[in-house]
Amino acid sequence: MGKVKVYVSRGAIDCGMIFSLQLTNFPVGVPQPQTFMATKHDSLARFIHIMSFLAQVYELPLTSLHVFYDLEGGLIAFNRNASIFLNLRYFEAWRK
Repeated sequence: MGKVKVYVSRGAIDCGMIFSLQLTNFPVGVPQPQTFMATKHDSLARFIHIMSFLAQVYELPLTSLHVFYDLEGGLIAFNRNASIFLNLRYFEAWRK
């Protein structure tokens, strides 16, 4: 079974740069990976659970699904190179 990748950005995310924003390389002003994962663990777990059902319905491998957390930008979701990227920040806002 594949894994869902998580990316973080500090606003105005460029879809082309998403691949450089993995948890090991956070932009300035973004919490460190351990802090981010500890803070967002529950939301992230719920979001990935929902995403896994969508992957089953559309017969997508989990490796094609990605979560990004854009602190200030307006993107909700996008696709690139047969991968789907969904914004955790919007999921959190809608779940409240």
